[in-house]
Amino acid sequence: MRNGILVDDNAVSTVIGAILVLVVLTTFFTALQAYYIPSLAADHEVEHMQNVRRGFTEISSVAVSESSVDMISIPLGDGGLPLLSSLSSSGTLTLDPNAGWTGVELTNAYPKKEKIYLDGSSEIILDVLSVSDLVLESSNAGPYSVEINNSNDKIEVSYESSSVESRLYHNSNLLSKNKLSVANGTSNITSDLLNPAFGFKSMIEDAENTGPFTLIFDGPKGIFHVFYEKTFYTLQDRGGPAENVSLNFSSGYFKYRASNNFWIDQELIFENGALIIAQGGSSAIRSNPFIKLEEDGSLLTLWFFDLVGDKESVSGNGLATVTMESKNRREMIYPYVENTTITMYSYAPDAFEIYMRDLSGGNIYRNNDTITVWFENKTVRIIHSEMSIGFV
Repeated sequence: MRNGILVDDNAVSTVIGAILVLVVLTTFFTALQAYYIPSLAADHEVEHMQNVRRGFTEISSVAVSESSVDMISIPLGDGGLPLLSSLSSSGTLTLDPNAGWTGVELTNAYPKKEKIYLDGSSEIILDVLSVSDLVLESSNAGPYSVEINNSNDKIEVSYESSSVESRLYHNSNLLSKNKLSVANGTSNITSDLLNPAFGFKSMIEDAENTGPFTLIFDGPKGIFHVFYEKTFYTLQDRGGPAENVSLNFSSGYFKYRASNNFWIDQELIFENGALIIAQGGSSAIRSNPFIKLEEDGSLLTLWFFDLVGDKESVSGNGLATVTMESKNRREMIYPYVENTTITMYSYAPDAFEIYMRDLSGGNIYRNNDTITVWFENKTVRIIHSEMSIGFV
């Protein structure tokens, strides 16, 4: 006892122990809040961005497939950490159909073959001079028809389980019916409409003798395609007047912009068939875009996606459902093009410049957000389809 004060050593030890425990707990929770939870939250947001990227990869896959309608779920936010943090990242999906464009100039091109994908509406081919291949392929019953409009000649084709029936018309009058057997159990039936047994070949030849004519293709909605050749000039006619073709496409973009709390903010962009990732002012292509050159350098493929839909956006941290419909797909092959010039105005010009510089061997010029690239002496394959995008 000192000065009337009794000191209990056991009590002092207990208080000191409690303080030390409190210090340890405080240090632990401080470290938890300062290091562990942010690190865990950052990993969670990285995982969320990977899920968004998988959704955009699926969008790119659907765009180039023959699937006509699809729905894809994209998480706008990561939802936070269960039991640890309710703070969630968020994101915004934006569709702008008119944000970009691409122009294609084909100098001294010789059109040869075109492929059409019908989806229930008519397709028209103008100024046909000759047809050497006309094939219909489908898994649907039909009827499908091909009409020569300036001669009022038409062939209708319907599929049955074991046969193909054709009906030949002139001025809406039925001239003949024909049936050809097909292999049993065939899911996709292919019909050569220029088979003499159908009688349409002679009508085509008559039309070729009278000058340019128009072909009208019609049929029910479904996934099927019509192959035919449209020949203006043969490869032996290169000394004659070749065709200069000018095409313009409105590309637009569909993008996701992240608003992360612990990870780098990023953008994922679907433009011209490419999946692009952008962050910190730079961008890079993560999947093949609309332009592709075969390894031997002979075939240049250009696939254009015309985004269709109202300019709109959706934000939040929940789950967004994106509806997609691909339609009006058409394809044309030019077996020889002296010079192909592609000019594009892009939302992500850095990414496309890097990709196309390597592809073209340096034949590229850039002016701000506009890129021009050119190729010489190629077979050019052009595919165009509309892609409707909406939010649910």
